[in-house]
Amino acid sequence: MRFTYALSLLLLLLVSVLASGFPQSGPPPPGRRPGQPPGPPPSGPPPTTTTASSG
Repeated sequence: MRFTYALSLLLLLLVSVLASGFPQSGPPPPGRRPGQPPGPPPSGPPPTTTTASSG
C-alpha cells in the first residue's frame, strides 16, 4: 500500500513539473530562445557599435 502511495506522489510531482514547464525553465530555453536572455546578446553589440562610432 505504501509503495502505491509513493508511486502516486511521484507521478503527481512529475506531472506538476512537466506542466510547470521543466524544459522551458531549464538551461535549454535560454540558448534556444533569444527572447529570454536579452541581457548577454544586447550587451555585446552595443559596446562594439559605440566604440566604432566613437572612434
